[in-house]
Formats: sequence, structure tokens, C-alpha cells
Amino acid sequence: MSTLSTTNESNSANTVSSDILVPVDTDKEPIVCEDNDAYILGTLHEVGRYYARVGLFQPHFAHRAVVLSNGKMAIDSVSAVSFTTGVFADPRSFDDPCPPTVQRLADYNARLTAAGRPAVTPAATIPAALADTYVINKWKVDQEDATLMRSLGHVFSGLDGYEDLTDAASGSGTELIRLLRARGNAASPEDRAAVSATHTEIVRNGVTGETTSDTFKVFYDKYKKATRHLPPGERPPPASEVQMINLVALKADTTVALQYQVKAAATPPTKLAAKKSPPAGERYLCAARARRPRRHAGLRHTARAARPRMQRTHRERHFPTLAARAAPRHARPHLHFFMTQAMSTNSQHPKP
Repeated sequence: MSTLSTTNESNSANTVSSDILVPVDTDKEPIVCEDNDAYILGTLHEVGRYYARVGLFQPHFAHRAVVLSNGKMAIDSVSAVSFTTGVFADPRSFDDPCPPTVQRLADYNARLTAAGRPAVTPAATIPAALADTYVINKWKVDQEDATLMRSLGHVFSGLDGYEDLTDAASGSGTELIRLLRARGNAASPEDRAAVSATHTEIVRNGVTGETTSDTFKVFYDKYKKATRHLPPGERPPPASEVQMINLVALKADTTVALQYQVKAAATPPTKLAAKKSPPAGERYLCAARARRPRRHAGLRHTARAARPRMQRTHRERHFPTLAARAAPRHARPHLHFFMTQAMSTNSQHPKP
């Protein structure tokens, strides 16, 4: 097992620094839930994503287990072996964390009975073949659960009545997640409407002023923050986000809009952000201002046509249709529009 454990096998000190217990988003900013119950579900989703990215508490969510530094897995009951080995299929995750194994087994048998199937009985002892893999250590499991609760406190301690939630959870992080989720689901319609309206307003306003790398980044940061506040089921799908960026591009000046259309036609974006790269919209929208397009196979003539007037060659300035005719077929309508504008500009400002 390679999943990181947050407890030390030899003593009560943490095996990781306290920093890793502070959940952060993909921008490395601490995740903090504002004092609005409608934010809870969206914030919980972001916290779960963080734990998955850094590998925290994953065995605990799946099987209420802890991977020790010696490679063994600490469990709270021998019955847990039947679940960890897949004999009993009961998938769990951060969205539905595993309860104590005694309760898990009771819930599992209740579902079987409701489906008209017989209840199951787990093995009474750890199989000999797995004796070196598992160790019964309920205290270690409870310690991991308490560490989870401490980590959640960095995010949700600002909620009104958070102390009451922690008292009700009795030191259990998985129980605190259940209580937080119930409170988020019970958020008032007014609170939900406020969160949704904030997101809608940011999308409607779009980029303020001229579309540059800086102004787009301001808009993109606001958009991401507002989206993280939304519950997972209410977040816009990738296709809608790409369409939003298309609308932003149409509002940009002619040069940026042209460059975006050409690049999007060559490599259509499928989502707002790409792994290990700048956001697709930011990459396409701001590339024209950051640097001139690369002169390779399909974009050589398009790049020439998109240059500012003073940078074009004599041939391109006086015979613009040559560049348009040589451009890729899918880019010709856009280039025709650009050339019309360019020639109009030349006629208004004739060369002395």
C-alpha cells in the first residue's frame, strides 16, 4: 500500500507536517467555508478532491483502516477483512465514508435482506495467508478519525455553531462529514439562491475592460472561486464552460478573436482547464498578445495575415488576398473578414 497515513505507528506524533492537514485548492489557496450553509456541499467536494490528490485518509474512507509504516493495515474489527478483500462488495469513499465495521456489517446485511437475499457472516479470524497484512488496532483507527476531524476544522471552523457539530461528532471525522453534509442539504432556498446568483453574475459580466492576460486572469479566478461554492450537481459541465470562453473571445478585439478562432479550430478545447497547463481559454485568448503565432505548416500564412499593419511585408500589405487564398480552408472566412477590416483601415489611412 502506498497511501499516506497521518498517524505514527510508534507514538502519537503525526508522520506528516501539519501543513498537509490544511486542505488547499488547486491554486494552493487554503479552502475555507464561509458562514453560509449553502457553501457546505461545494466546499466538502473540494476538500474531498484535496484528500484524493495528496493521498490522505483514503483507506479510512474506504474501509475505516490505516496503513502503517511497516506496510500492515490497521483495522477496527476482524470483520473488516471481508470488506477490504472484496468478499463483501460495499464501495465507500469521501462522499460516503465507511462507518465502524460493526455498523457497516449491519447496514450491509439490512440491504441484503431488503433485496430478498440471505444475510452474510464474516470470518471469525484473519485468514492465515493474510496474517502478515492486517492487525487489529481500534485505537489507531480512532486516532486517524480524530486527525481527520482536526483537518476538517481548518476548513469549517468559521461556521456558526461549529462547536455544536464537533460535540455531536464526539471526535469522529467521518461523523462530522455526515453532519456537515446533512446541514448543507438543509440549507435554505434563500442561501442557495444567493450562491447561484453570485456565480451567474460573474459569468454574465465576463471580462471587465479589454481582454488581456491580466484581465482574463482576474475573471478566471473569480469564476473558479464561485464555481467551487456550488454543489457538485449544480456546477456547469465542461461543454458549457467552453461555450462561455467562446463568448468571452467574441467580445475581445479583432486580433485576439481571430487568433482564438484559428487556434480553437486547429485544436478544439474540450474543457476550461487542462492538466499541467494554463486554462484553455486563457491559453487561446492571450497567446496573440503574449507572442506571435508559430510559423508552422497550417498557420504560416494565417500568422502573417494576423500581424499588425506596420509589421506586414510590402507584398502582404498590397496583395492581402494572396495570404487569404493560401490559408487553411477552415480559416479563410475569418481571414476574409480580417482582410476586409485591414483594407478598410488602409483606405482610411493611405500611405503618404
